Amino acid sequence: MTEKMVIRKGRERIELSYQEFNGLRFLEMQRALTVSQYYDYCRWLLRYEITPYAFKNRLRKMEKFKLIRSGQFKEGFEGDHFKYVSIGSKGIDLLIEKKALGAEYNKKQIYSFMGKSNHYHYFATKEVIIRFLLHINMLVGVSKKGIFSYHYSKSPYIIHVPKATKRSISGYGFTKRYRRRSSAPSHLQTSSTQFFLAKPDWILRFRGIDVHGEKVDRVTNLELDTGTEPIWQLEAKVRKYIRVAQQFNHMQHQLLIVLPDETFLTKGKFSNRDKRIMNILNRFEEKGLIKDAEYAGLRVDVCSLTYAPYMVQWFLWNHNMPESREPMGSYTGGYDNVLEIAKNVGLAVDDMLYSRK
Repeated sequence: MTEKMVIRKGRERIELSYQEFNGLRFLEMQRALTVSQYYDYCRWLLRYEITPYAFKNRLRKMEKFKLIRSGQFKEGFEGDHFKYVSIGSKGIDLLIEKKALGAEYNKKQIYSFMGKSNHYHYFATKEVIIRFLLHINMLVGVSKKGIFSYHYSKSPYIIHVPKATKRSISGYGFTKRYRRRSSAPSHLQTSSTQFFLAKPDWILRFRGIDVHGEKVDRVTNLELDTGTEPIWQLEAKVRKYIRVAQQFNHMQHQLLIVLPDETFLTKGKFSNRDKRIMNILNRFEEKGLIKDAEYAGLRVDVCSLTYAPYMVQWFLWNHNMPESREPMGSYTGGYDNVLEIAKNVGLAVDDMLYSRK
């Protein structure tokens, strides 16, 4: 697809480039992104040559044609605020027309995000995804094929419990999805209930050849910790992922708990990241969760947002995976200096390929 696509609205029209069309595909998959996150993806990963100012003007025109929708996030009078975008109704129509989506796509689901209350949690998770994609894009000698990024609703962590009752599943912490009945005659009917063993904030998966030449299937399950959850709730999550690793042992699993820091929201008031990270890891050690997880084939890591892309890359490609459990949360140099971090941890990078300034 190299020609430009023309969308008409009365006497007005808009021409979409190949990069903009692929940007809409990515936006639909991610559900919603901040304008900054969407720009970074289009500019650095799709090679869309455009300035931030021109990009914002372009988004306004696209919204006028209902290709995208927008909203505002505000955290108090003196807190951070930013604009975010999601796919619009005409954007869905275009993706269906170009066969990027199936004709049976439920258009109503694009409106569900706007009602979410915890926007901060959601966009901090998206920041991990965008930074990871930008991070691997600058790496030299690392295969970019076989990377999958998806919401938990499309996750493989579903089990079928035949004729499940409340009593039969009590204490397992399963999340009910829906009940399904067969179309067989009534005297032969059986029912089963689908359950999510776990519901990660987001899932990153790599199926391919790692840096050692081994064919692998590895999954990073992202969980964002904003500091509002007591640590015992994080313990319960680890136990769920231990069951996931046991049930789906054909994959290698990582649970990565990420703590947001000043590199995402500059006006945010964050507590000591190192202290929180060490408290979490120490509690896990005391409860024996780290050993139980390793026995089940699950790696548990906790780090700040700055280091999250490196922890994901280290696990998925088995590249310089750190053995230390020391906190990775004390770096305060800002995201503009991630190139320096990459070099400090021994990664080969293309300096010209990565510059977000």
